[in-house]
Amino acid sequence: MLPALWPGDVVEVRTATIPEVNVNDIVAFSRDERIFVHRVLRQDLVAGVPVLITRGDALAYDDPAVNCAELLGLARVTERVPRTVLSWIRKAVQFRLLPPVLERLRS
Repeated sequence: MLPALWPGDVVEVRTATIPEVNVNDIVAFSRDERIFVHRVLRQDLVAGVPVLITRGDALAYDDPAVNCAELLGLARVTERVPRTVLSWIRKAVQFRLLPPVLERLRS
């Protein structure tokens, strides 16, 4: 599946608890000093504690269970970055191709 969110999109997060979250909602959670914004596949219980099973839209595997301490809330896109072939090419050149070329020129 293609991602619902792309780099540069602006996301608003509204505080929510696990019981307030539904399947297919997009949630934000914090883990290992990073913030993830992934889709909810299902709710589950681990040792009697409610958790969310999530996955990034472009990923092939589920995330480890998200507990209430990690859940930041429901995420919603408030502003999308324009997606054109030209802007994609510019970003690819700027962030993927240009740094190795510049590094090579410096050495």
